[in-house]
Amino acid sequence: RSCDCDSCLENVFGVGIMAGRMRIGGHLLCLILVASLFSLSAAQLAVPSRLSVEYLLCGGPEPGRTSQRPDGIDKPYPRLMWAVGVTNASARSIRQVAFQVQVFQLSRTGGTPGTEPYWDSGKIISNRNALISTQFKDKLKPLESDSDYQFQVKWYSNNGQQSDWSSLADFSTALISQSEWSAHWITTPATHALGKAGNPPRTQMIRGVFTVPEGKTVSRSRLYVTGLGYYELWQGGGRLQAQKRLGPQTYFKARVLYDTYTLQLDAGVNVIAMRIGPGFWAYDGNPSLWAIAQLHITTSDGMEYMVRTHGSSGCNAPAAMSQTQTRAAPRLAERTELHSVWKVHDDPCTFSDMYEGEHYDARLEVPGWDKADFEDRSWLQAVGPVFNQCTVMPENAVGGVGCPEGQVITDIVFASFGTPVGECKSCTNTGNSFTTSQCSAKNSTAIVSHLCVGKNSCRLSASRNHYGDPCHGTVKHLSVAVKCGSVKGLRRPRMDSSVNASLVNAVTAPAPPAVGELSSHPMTHITSPLEPVQAVSVKEVEPHVFVFDFGVNLAGVCLLEIFTSKPGAVISLMKGEELYENGTVNNQLNVNMTTVYISKGGKTEEAWWPSWVYYGFQYVQVTGLETADQIKLDMLPMTSAPFGVGEVNFMDKDGSGLMLNKIQEAIRRTQASNLMSIPTDCPNREKRGWMGDAQVTAPVAMWNYDMPAFYANWIRSMSDVQKADPSGVVPDVVPGRIGGTTDATWSSAYPLISYYMYQHYGDRELIEEHFEGLKKYVDYLTTTVDKTTGLLLYHKFGDWCNMYPRTQEIPTTGPISACFHYMLDLQLISGFAGVLGMEDEAKKYLAEHDQLVDPFHNHFYNESVGGYVDGTQTVNLLPLFGHYIPDDKRATVAANLLHDIMVTHDTHLTTGAVGTRFLLPVVTQLGRPDVALALANQSTFPSWGYWLTQGATSLWENWSGHADPTHPPPPTHDHIFLGSHGSWLYEEALGIKPALPGFEKIAIRPLITYFNNDTITEVCRHSEARMLLDLPGMSGSYSSVRGRINVDYQQHEPTEGSSVVFTMSVDIPPNTNASVYLPQRVLCTLTDDGVFPPPENVTITESMGLIWVNNYFHYGTPGITSGGVLGLENAIVFDVGSGSYQFTVYETR
Repeated sequence: RSCDCDSCLENVFGVGIMAGRMRIGGHLLCLILVASLFSLSAAQLAVPSRLSVEYLLCGGPEPGRTSQRPDGIDKPYPRLMWAVGVTNASARSIRQVAFQVQVFQLSRTGGTPGTEPYWDSGKIISNRNALISTQFKDKLKPLESDSDYQFQVKWYSNNGQQSDWSSLADFSTALISQSEWSAHWITTPATHALGKAGNPPRTQMIRGVFTVPEGKTVSRSRLYVTGLGYYELWQGGGRLQAQKRLGPQTYFKARVLYDTYTLQLDAGVNVIAMRIGPGFWAYDGNPSLWAIAQLHITTSDGMEYMVRTHGSSGCNAPAAMSQTQTRAAPRLAERTELHSVWKVHDDPCTFSDMYEGEHYDARLEVPGWDKADFEDRSWLQAVGPVFNQCTVMPENAVGGVGCPEGQVITDIVFASFGTPVGECKSCTNTGNSFTTSQCSAKNSTAIVSHLCVGKNSCRLSASRNHYGDPCHGTVKHLSVAVKCGSVKGLRRPRMDSSVNASLVNAVTAPAPPAVGELSSHPMTHITSPLEPVQAVSVKEVEPHVFVFDFGVNLAGVCLLEIFTSKPGAVISLMKGEELYENGTVNNQLNVNMTTVYISKGGKTEEAWWPSWVYYGFQYVQVTGLETADQIKLDMLPMTSAPFGVGEVNFMDKDGSGLMLNKIQEAIRRTQASNLMSIPTDCPNREKRGWMGDAQVTAPVAMWNYDMPAFYANWIRSMSDVQKADPSGVVPDVVPGRIGGTTDATWSSAYPLISYYMYQHYGDRELIEEHFEGLKKYVDYLTTTVDKTTGLLLYHKFGDWCNMYPRTQEIPTTGPISACFHYMLDLQLISGFAGVLGMEDEAKKYLAEHDQLVDPFHNHFYNESVGGYVDGTQTVNLLPLFGHYIPDDKRATVAANLLHDIMVTHDTHLTTGAVGTRFLLPVVTQLGRPDVALALANQSTFPSWGYWLTQGATSLWENWSGHADPTHPPPPTHDHIFLGSHGSWLYEEALGIKPALPGFEKIAIRPLITYFNNDTITEVCRHSEARMLLDLPGMSGSYSSVRGRINVDYQQHEPTEGSSVVFTMSVDIPPNTNASVYLPQRVLCTLTDDGVFPPPENVTITESMGLIWVNNYFHYGTPGITSGGVLGLENAIVFDVGSGSYQFTVYETR
């Protein structure tokens, strides 16, 4: 009937070595499993649904997608996923026991699948609703690059049935190998800047013109393309992207992400048109903007063609990115390259900076520039990078060698112009006279040295008139390698004076961009998926100064429509989050956030949005108009947030439920404004990937949005940055600086978010991929521990933005937070090792963790305050959460924490970015869900509700929301880190948690069940309320990787003739099971001597039968296999299979 759970720890990893040891947050679970008769309900299996590839849903639409399918998969063995279901709602306890997957390759000329599968998995015994192809490499063929595929799934259930095949789901692959890239980065012949040095390069337009042979019908085209910093793709009169879109941030030196598009092409002249803007690429100090594009074309007769970017000074040999040359894949060699000409021109956007704004001069627009028949003779030839080694093979090709900026060619390593065919004789060819010395390779080095040494770069042109044997053959190759250095010590060898100096021409061309490999990732763009927001008011606050109020604080840009204006009118749009008392916009964040539009004027209507920037704002101050009705101004929200997967809703009572729902709405809105290809801190002042902000709010994002592809990409960036430093350090900002010492509280995002990915999505493969990097990171932290104490004490930030001055905030909370996170990381690495079957590694890191528990307590515990350090909330929350407190001290620390919250601060928090993450979960698990609810529902300062009373529609950076000299700099009003309690809304308040990774098992535990006998007695002694918890009810759902989970519960006051006190409806998806917690007590009822009575009079029914009576589990209800009391807590726990359940709790006194 009950058991002592003091030593029972939830094993979240579910592996042998970690059994009984791994605990995140101390979630306890202890049940007496009672055998019961059980029968499966009749079920008709539904075909698998929600088919996806690498977490990308097939059939879309999804924000940021370039098509309705996942285009651009660049893995030869991708993960294929699905959800199973049943057609009748009454079916229970249905599980997948096996599956079969078939993949078909589509014809390149007709788009139809072959009659035989490309591969067939056969029947695989597994309950995973995913095919991890890498586990079956010996059985499955790798997918081919640049191909279209479909796959289908069927599944087998535990009741002996099998489903029909699912519908075919489409996806395509990109260029899986780096060697398949033969395109080159191209840029402008010169760097454009505005005014003073340090301004970003001028935005550019790029055109690539090519001709598809006449008489051909294009059956398939696939463009692989990207730009540095941001780019827009145009074709035939407009953007190819329907939405405003910005590219993703990465650590560019390691990785650049590209997109996949399908183009509409016809026989004859075609064009690829792009606009390139600076973005974060330029902000990181890069002086040139670059683009790369590779187009693959298939015609209906089966011919294959390719178009690629190349520059007039680029080395035209097939090359990977950076300066590493590789051979192209065989398949690309089968393609015929179509001649293309790439040209560039200054863009009407004359200035763009991620923080300072954007200036656009509509008078500089070039009509028709993105059309094939546009006359571009005045445009400049695009240039490619120069390399310090180059091989040019085709006749009449052009290549280049050169050095980084500030260096010159100091020596020629080798130079070979080909071997003549036959005997070379003096002859005349096409008007040029050649001598034997020119035909010979002996003089090659001297030729290049004479013309190139001392210059930054040289252009090399290969033609039969210049090299090889002009009389008897064409050029075989042109290969040159140079050394770079300072101008000192140059040597110029003597050469034959008869050599034609025009053979090698000196040019000025940029060094190749310092970038790493190209990777495809179709789900990290910053897009505008939402409808424009219209202004709620427009006021003329000063003569010809108009302020537009959009009523909500969001990230995005303005969509400007001009009805009438003077030619050259300068319309300025300054954004901000607050107003001064005189009604003008208060832009206090030390960034300009101003866009300027110079109109064409006249009677022609104009429409524009900024292309390369975004801001966080609610207000826009407009100047440059006579009247406000000359324009229409809307807000265009922007985000990288994928589609929503979760929702919570509080029943309203006296407005409290309404406020909690508004807080949840503000959390979602703020989260979306800070999912901008990476998780950012804010959309205005910094827009950077601060790791601390991200690690405390990643669980919230995963509950609200479909995040696995997003976080997998960002975790890969963490790994990329880490690999740039041999120490193993991960910086506080990613992408960010390399080297230096990190604050473990911030950099622990690497293991923590990897753990959350495993918890939410069951992503073992991600743990396997990053295990060595994660281990190296923790080993690095170990090297930074204090030699005296053996603890990691180094810190930078502490409990950022808590209620204490920064001079107190950092030194009091910084060391204990850093040490706590280091110990948490050791636990996580031990758990990851256990998942991967590395028992020795698991034991090693667990032992390192355990050796720190006593020193942690001894160093930080302060007997005089009955808690840790100075006894404030955050410093006590951390050891309570981690279970680092000796048994004889735990009750004291817990009591003092609750006293500080309830008495000292009158049920208010004092926590900052770190402590807020743990506040409500720890208070709840201490048996005081009422206190956690009161904190969540608080409306006076400091609290989330206080923000709402001040008109907030998003979350603020500090609790006051205003500039505070003790907490510089001025705070933003669109900051997510103090919204980390959003996970509590799902996990404790609504009560949905993964009990096993990937929701293979689910815990459904409503908030009221967290009371225990002692806290019920305490609450009821001091309350006149009849209900134990002041929460009428909640409803919500979460779409897990295994299907949708629904919860809807209500508390009821008994009435005459009814003793119903609690009802709950639960939907558990097929292929899972759940532990469902129901309250023993809902009413605040004590015995005459003031103690909590035994729950003998609680009866529980489910829609199909009686399940609990007289304190015993009642057998026989389909799908419910066992039940038991959870120790001394206010919970009766039932083990249930999949299906829909309606529970009713009766309480009589």
